[in-house]
Amino acid sequence: MRRLLAGVAALAVFAALAGPAHAAGPLHFGPFHDQTDFTADCGDFEASVSGTSTTWITIWTDDAGEITKFFMRVLAPADTWTNTTTGASIV
Repeated sequence: MRRLLAGVAALAVFAALAGPAHAAGPLHFGPFHDQTDFTADCGDFEASVSGTSTTWITIWTDDAGEITKFFMRVLAPADTWTNTTTGASIV
């Protein structure tokens, strides 16, 4: 969820920066590196989740500076899920 919110927030910032001068080609942002740690309720137990991701964003605008296309690539190779009761984990 935080990754999605960070992407949306980044889009809002980039949209504010986009203007007519950028209409000639796409704007490229990133890579952004993120470390994620949270706890998930799995019903009978809780799991701690830890992982990393890298995000790249490309934005195309028209002559008026309005966003016409948005592309976000996220590379999140693996998360580690650990049962907080038993200590067992999976990737």
